[in-house]
Amino acid sequence: MSDELERLRHERMVKMLKRIEQQKKEEELKKTKENKTDQLLQTLMMPDAYQYYSQELVTQRPLVAKRIFEILQYLASTENIQSKITKEEMIWIDRRISGIGPSIKIKRSGKEVTDISSELKKKK
Repeated sequence: MSDELERLRHERMVKMLKRIEQQKKEEELKKTKENKTDQLLQTLMMPDAYQYYSQELVTQRPLVAKRIFEILQYLASTENIQSKITKEEMIWIDRRISGIGPSIKIKRSGKEVTDISSELKKKK
């Protein structure tokens, strides 16, 4: 009976150690993938664009950041990027993917701030 218990304990211990090893391998693989991703992005972007991407997009809008990464990865693989991406270009890409159009605001003395589309509609 004690031999059977000892054997079961040993099997559980072996399974647990294998699970721990698998988790460590997955973590290392994830870190390696993140490092490669960061290196690719840093080679494609100017430092301020990379900072905007990593601090603004990844933390606040991860789906947009993922889409931008996919686009940049495709462009890099097809060699369609002529120069490093600037912060302004990154903001433009972000706005295009998010579906945010340009917004020009007009403020006249004594009146509320309005956007240009409503001002143009008033003049017609």
